[in-house]
Amino acid sequence: MSIAQVLKCIEDNSIDLIRFEQTDMYGIARSKTIPARHFRKKATEGLNFFLGHLSYDPMAGFIQGTGYLEEIGYGDAVCFPDFNTFVILPWCDRTGRILIEPTFRGEQVASHPRVVASPLLRLYS
Repeated sequence: MSIAQVLKCIEDNSIDLIRFEQTDMYGIARSKTIPARHFRKKATEGLNFFLGHLSYDPMAGFIQGTGYLEEIGYGDAVCFPDFNTFVILPWCDRTGRILIEPTFRGEQVASHPRVVASPLLRLYS
């Protein structure tokens, strides 16, 4: 799916909100929801997202020394969507969801669950 196809789906289905979603290290969804009118800009320029979610323990406390907190000044990642993951959420009125992957200083975040899983899925598919 391309950005043009996602935008058409948003328009055709009168989608008002888009949830940019990723998981932490435990598979718990972490997301930001934006108005659909801002989708194109955030999809192409990126969406800032606190990188520290990769340092949460299962109770959302912070684990020190992971490299994603004080070591980088509690910095934000810039996240970009995978257009093939766009879906309309049947349980949320006029809301879509798209999965995102973080970059930091222009490079993929090596320990992000999707970044870790992608080469393994390609290898075994």
